[in-house]
Amino acid sequence: MTAPGSECAPGYFCLKNSTSASPDGADGTGWPCHAGHYCPQGTTVQRLCPQGTFNNYTKGESVDDCENCTAGFHCPSSGLTSPKGPCSPGYYCPGGDTTADSVPCDVGHYCVSPFTDQSPCASGSYQDESARSSCKVCPAGFVCNATHGPVVNPNQYACPRGHYCPNGTKYGEEHPCPKGRFGKLGEG
Repeated sequence: MTAPGSECAPGYFCLKNSTSASPDGADGTGWPCHAGHYCPQGTTVQRLCPQGTFNNYTKGESVDDCENCTAGFHCPSSGLTSPKGPCSPGYYCPGGDTTADSVPCDVGHYCVSPFTDQSPCASGSYQDESARSSCKVCPAGFVCNATHGPVVNPNQYACPRGHYCPNGTKYGEEHPCPKGRFGKLGEG
């Protein structure tokens, strides 16, 4: 060290015989803190950024230099320099996630990687299961109108009288019966 009793500077780690508080690694007695790590003042051994975080630059001084894992991705291990990968289909990762299947999508919604949140199924579709990456097509004879919220059970919304409803029908009045024909309530 340049002065007796001085500690290794924040952002560096030093061995006992280090000659500098901020060593560059040239003499093998200390180095700048590596990416994926942080080194508080006086560090002799680098500390790993915790799970759910990463650090892609050198000379990190505290755990605050480890960033939360990016939304839409997961950071499953310690000491990462970047997120490991996107969330799994059917799941979303709001940020700081340690697993690819952090938060399952709710019924009526879908998630496609790398989603940071779930998306509601559009009109003409529904989803009656959680943790899905797509929506199902509304069956013939029913209406899947998502105007007031996602459709979970299409069997609740029968095709209205005077209309027909093929697969994927979005609105009850979307397909009126041709002149001279009629439809009974619930028939496709």
